[in-house]
Amino acid sequence: MSTCFIVDNEPFAVEILASYVMDTPGIEVLGIFEDPLLALEQINAGIVPDLIFLDIDMPKLSGVKMAELIIDQIAVIFTTAYPEYAARAFDIKAIDYLLKPIPYERFLQGVGKFEQLKRSGTRPSAGRNCFYVQSGAKGKLVRVKFDDIIYAEMAQRYVHIHLAQQEYKCFMSMENFQKALPQEQFLRVHQSFIINRDRIVSVEKNRVNMENKRTVVIGESYRQGFMEELKKMVIKSRRR
Repeated sequence: MSTCFIVDNEPFAVEILASYVMDTPGIEVLGIFEDPLLALEQINAGIVPDLIFLDIDMPKLSGVKMAELIIDQIAVIFTTAYPEYAARAFDIKAIDYLLKPIPYERFLQGVGKFEQLKRSGTRPSAGRNCFYVQSGAKGKLVRVKFDDIIYAEMAQRYVHIHLAQQEYKCFMSMENFQKALPQEQFLRVHQSFIINRDRIVSVEKNRVNMENKRTVVIGESYRQGFMEELKKMVIKSRRR
């Protein structure tokens, strides 16, 4: 079963698309959003659909701009009343471009293209090497690569993401943030801290020294799990 998001700020258009999805075997709605920034927030939290039906003319962030941010990991079908954006849509590898009002037959063609590409394995997988966060400027999104994260800290209901020369914050729970990270690369070492194991400098008793000269304390309930993971990375001497 494939999953989809519907991102459109027109309630009537959303209602039609949702009904089309319900009538189509093999696909189901995972989320409906009038605000594209809220859809991106869910994607960053690890709730990633296989396909997005995406309007173009929306406040805060246009559908074209949103597609540019996600096209490497999620299939996109544009749903719009504006034919003039079609060339740009296909430049960024959208699967289809549906003009409103959208007949059900045309909707099925778009879904058929998606399913064909999915079966062939030519669509990007859900794997990714980055996510996006809102910056201080309204409507502006900044890409954050997983490899650039040194550690993340929960403080005052925000997750503070620490890079070497920069810090960003997201209004979300630590649990949801952790789900959005590659589990093989990041370790939860405290109720309030997640660290990038590739950015560890040294470990001393219950402290982890990170690359940005910050020391993170290992929580008592996380210590055993952390030490077990650490042992997997230790090269043992064969000297007797």
